[in-house]
Amino acid sequence: MTQRDLSRLWAAGRNRRDLYRDGMGAFNRGDYPAAIACFVRVADDDTLHGRLARFYLAQSHRHLGLAAIGRGEHRTAVGHFQVACRFNPSGGELARFLAVACAGAGDVARAASPLERALSADHGDRRARIMLAIAQWRSGQSAAAELTLHEGLSDTNPTPEIHLFLGLLAAQCEQWDRVEEHLTRCVAWDESNVTARRYLGLACGAQGRPADALNHLKLAQRLDPSDPHVALELAYAAMAVGAPAESVRPLRVLPAADPSRGQVDDLDRLGRAITDEPEFVQAFLDLEPSPMDPQIFGVLAAAVKLAIASRPAYADLHYYASRVNQRIGRVHDAIDAAERAIAINPRYVAALIHVAKLYRGTAQQDSAADRLRSAIAAGGDYPDVHLLLGDLYRDMGQVARARQSYERALKLNENFDAARKALDALAA
Repeated sequence: MTQRDLSRLWAAGRNRRDLYRDGMGAFNRGDYPAAIACFVRVADDDTLHGRLARFYLAQSHRHLGLAAIGRGEHRTAVGHFQVACRFNPSGGELARFLAVACAGAGDVARAASPLERALSADHGDRRARIMLAIAQWRSGQSAAAELTLHEGLSDTNPTPEIHLFLGLLAAQCEQWDRVEEHLTRCVAWDESNVTARRYLGLACGAQGRPADALNHLKLAQRLDPSDPHVALELAYAAMAVGAPAESVRPLRVLPAADPSRGQVDDLDRLGRAITDEPEFVQAFLDLEPSPMDPQIFGVLAAAVKLAIASRPAYADLHYYASRVNQRIGRVHDAIDAAERAIAINPRYVAALIHVAKLYRGTAQQDSAADRLRSAIAAGGDYPDVHLLLGDLYRDMGQVARARQSYERALKLNENFDAARKALDALAA
């Protein structure tokens, strides 16, 4: 590869980053057409910029689709929701998207045998029963899956989740009367079940009752305004009924992911991904600052917190928690997290240098110098560390120690211009 080829690649990467940044700015302003114009040119990239561009491209189309359906422009809404579904097939807000895009496409189906043993030990274990039925269905044993679920039904205790999965199995066979039967029982016990409401809408539509379909899908969309699939199906139902704009105008557009509400499962999945591969966070830290940092890094901060709950003695997780908190301006939380990483691993050079910079930024020079000395003793004998330590000594009026640090930096790298200039400034 020639130097010209490398230059072209660098220029192309810079252009994509600029487009992503401009798209984020437009999205933050609510200028969704301008955001789409930027994101669509980055969305094909298999990079973090590309993945995030796909998410916000889908979100932009979702906003425009909801606005269109509120005006009664159902065909326009359908077009926007179709694009949103294509670019964000998992639906949901940022936590769900990141979990699916960066942590894999969901949980791997477990083997049937341990689940069968779990049910033998506890016949009332509904989670094991449902997972066994899913494993059976995925392996082509649909009759066995249905039998497994039926055996879990109870005349005395509510079993909405069992009816939900029986309804979903029936939907796979397009047995819409059975879908409606099971899901009606599900929502009788669990009125806020989005999946049940959605498939009830599909069942009613398939049986030629678009008005009933519209009612169920309106409920589903109000329960989860972030799902583009529900919005798309709602737009189709509104077209079939010929519904006036005012009949669907109460649709709500919720703000960014709220971890205290329906985002817990998505954050938990993202937290597991970060637990397995903490370096995943570094890719986000390498992004240029943008107006959407509070949303992106707010989600990451919540996910890292969940990851730490499962592995509290994992120093890397505390280190990345510090980096994420610093990115969104939570400096004191960042210092606390970095110190926890160091308490777990006192020779964690990166964490020692990082927290030293945080201390310096909060005018705690003594603490910063102490952490840099620890970093050097732990193996961080680097020119830039000695330069930073020299700057701290200079700021504290300790000229002799500053000179020693600068000289050590130059001994390690005789071409280190910053250290040479700092040393010359001491002698001036």
